[in-house]
Amino acid sequence: MDTIPQHIRYRSERIAGRVKKLGRRCGEASLHNLRVDIKKQRALYRLFREADPDFPYQKSFHRLKKIFAHAGIVREIHRQTDLLQRESEVDAHFTRKYKRYLVNAYQLARNDFRIHARDAGIPTWEELEEAIQQAISQCNQPTLTDYFEQLSAQAHQIIHHIATCSNEEMHQLRKDIKDYEANRKISARYFGFDPGPLPGIQGDINALLDQLGIWHDYDRAWRRLQIDLAATYWSSPDRQAGKQLLLRWQRKSRYLKRKLKNLSFAPPRFGHDPGSGAKDNTAKPEESYT
Repeated sequence: MDTIPQHIRYRSERIAGRVKKLGRRCGEASLHNLRVDIKKQRALYRLFREADPDFPYQKSFHRLKKIFAHAGIVREIHRQTDLLQRESEVDAHFTRKYKRYLVNAYQLARNDFRIHARDAGIPTWEELEEAIQQAISQCNQPTLTDYFEQLSAQAHQIIHHIATCSNEEMHQLRKDIKDYEANRKISARYFGFDPGPLPGIQGDINALLDQLGIWHDYDRAWRRLQIDLAATYWSSPDRQAGKQLLLRWQRKSRYLKRKLKNLSFAPPRFGHDPGSGAKDNTAKPEESYT
């Protein structure tokens, strides 16, 4: 089995390679894989930041954050086009016109991403190795327990009032769960400490993430459509059709949020002795996480 420095180095080099390739040709699948890799790297750097207060998180992630943000715009427009194509009850003329608008926006966003990718300036493994090795040395049972308990508590602050939480809190909950799941696999595999499933969530965590992901897409879609309707000239019939689509997506977003309220949650509690964490030999390799 590889060591965690080898694992991080391999992923760092893979990210740099993907950014370089995407600077020349920006394919949707490759862009998705890049974003998944960056999310995993971000989650691990956040763990290092908690374990080692001296870990240079900003230096390590600043450039990747910009790449991730520009890639996210491309992804959102692509998903919005998919959602538009699924709509059968929206005025056909508006659908065609808005689809052309999104195709143009997608091309502009993709070109903008390429420009940033070609000048990414991502820190190399050699530049970060010493800081990463220092952070790894601080990842012991007490610091890992503290990290996972803090992340769990942060998630449950939102879960406890999920019926009334804001959309921004819902997005944060999705990030917290993803970070917990990704770093749980890293911790079990490389540090021999498995904190167990995120306390308080009963049922399939992947099903929950899937539902949060669908809600996320509709929430982003109606917000972008609202901006597009305000930023571009539309004929009166097209604007009316656009408002109808906006209402449909808003209703869908609210419906999905209500479904999340019905999920079964239990009080957050680490039921095991924090000192009893052991490596989960049945856990899937971290690279299987998406």
